[in-house]
Amino acid sequence: MKPVFLLFDPVVTDPATCKAEAPQWVAASDTARDYGGEILIRGGRTEPVVGQWPRTLPLVIEFPDEIAAASWLDSDEFAEMVEVVGRSADLRAIRIIPLDD
Repeated sequence: MKPVFLLFDPVVTDPATCKAEAPQWVAASDTARDYGGEILIRGGRTEPVVGQWPRTLPLVIEFPDEIAAASWLDSDEFAEMVEVVGRSADLRAIRIIPLDD
């Protein structure tokens, strides 16, 4: 089984609400652990390397396989996270499945 990575790239649109709801963002993303997810990166300073890049609060979660990732993505907990984050940010996300060597 290959691990699957989820990369979330929220662009904050309402800084005051984002700051006030930060604990809810953390709690909501922590629910990934109940589905086998491991939080690899949550927040931090981002520095553009190539091209324009808006200021974001990245989140990278590793799951042991596609089934575990899909289980969380289909869960009520994930839907709640999207709703919470959506109150103060435009949320983009991608699933990354590594290629075979």
